[in-house]
Amino acid sequence: MAGGARSGGRVRRGAGPQRTCVACRRIQPQPELIRVVRTAAGLLEVDSGRGRAGRGAYLCRRLQCLNESARRSRWAQAFRAPTATTPEVMERLRRLLDGSVRVAPPPVSFEGRS
Repeated sequence: MAGGARSGGRVRRGAGPQRTCVACRRIQPQPELIRVVRTAAGLLEVDSGRGRAGRGAYLCRRLQCLNESARRSRWAQAFRAPTATTPEVMERLRRLLDGSVRVAPPPVSFEGRS
């Protein structure tokens, strides 16, 4: 059977894995999202290397999504188990979000040069 039911029969090759943000539910390429895992103790941890075993949940690189995920208890829904967030993990996520904002340098003008 060619194609998938979800894609309407079309298969995107080379696009890479797609994941959904736990807060805004937008589907994005996996490398553009932050992976978070739940420890056996029920705590959240950032999986920056994407190598930790277990179920992962993904978050957009937007502060609004981080706040929404905490406010609406999206982590417990995503992991299908009670999940606790610590202030340290929330701060680490905030730092990752702040670091993901890249400001492009101003364009260089070559006018007037000989």
